[in-house]
Amino acid sequence: MADDHPADPAAAGVAWICGGWLLLFITFMREVSMSLLLSRGGTETLSVALYGLMIYSPIGAMAAFTMVQVALLFGRHSSSCG
Repeated sequence: MADDHPADPAAAGVAWICGGWLLLFITFMREVSMSLLLSRGGTETLSVALYGLMIYSPIGAMAAFTMVQVALLFGRHSSSCG
């Protein structure tokens, strides 16, 4: 008979935390358009700055900036999701 419960309850908690974080991340990324509309010079959020790099800079600069953003996001949360 198959057991539906994971062997380690801590692993189930980590899965819930990571799943919730992923859902929030997707929701927040959908709000980039509002950030673009409300931003002014000198008050850009990280997403608006990335969009500006995507439009006005070479692709390498945007890729490097994106990797820094991913490293900051996952480096900060790797202890709770790993």
